[in-house]
Amino acid sequence: RGRGLLAQAVLGVAAGLTAGIASVMWTSKLGNQYLKAEVESHHQANMGVLRKLRQRADNRRCADCGSTGAEANAWAIVNFGAFVCTACASAHRVRADVSKVKGLSGTYLWGADEVTAMSGGNEFVERMLMQNCGSRLTCSASHQERVNFVDRKYGRQLWKEDQTELSGSTVQPVAMVEPISTAAAKPVAAGSASDDWFEGW
Repeated sequence: RGRGLLAQAVLGVAAGLTAGIASVMWTSKLGNQYLKAEVESHHQANMGVLRKLRQRADNRRCADCGSTGAEANAWAIVNFGAFVCTACASAHRVRADVSKVKGLSGTYLWGADEVTAMSGGNEFVERMLMQNCGSRLTCSASHQERVNFVDRKYGRQLWKEDQTELSGSTVQPVAMVEPISTAAAKPVAAGSASDDWFEGW
């Protein structure tokens, strides 16, 4: 009888662990939570969408300094839908209160809300945040110059277009000038868990 009780206890623990694993949550850069298993199951498809977005003409250049090449759009500013280079991404990380930076190499998971947020791309960011800009950032800019630019463009939005909607735009953006905080897709609301390696910066 003792062995039977022990076996039942073991099975109970195993069932609890299995249920716990199945309900592990993953938190996106935009603060929405999903079942991590579901995010993992859509990883390849999401990366495929992001690769196509990176190949779009406006997204091949860094949204901030205009650099081109393999690293010109290796990073994303998720809450604004901008594709940027490695150097500018480093500057955005300094302003973590303004920007949500995420790599596009495929190493890290992307949620449905994050992928949707990138659909506007650099053209939309340019139209909305750079309409009244007199002095642009260059590829040779120093790190501090990039940090200052991020503050002016994204933080204080000094050059923002006055219009809330743009007519004649060729893009159908999801991201607006205000950083996105809600998902287009419905996330699962539950506990917290995140594999966001930028939180340590």
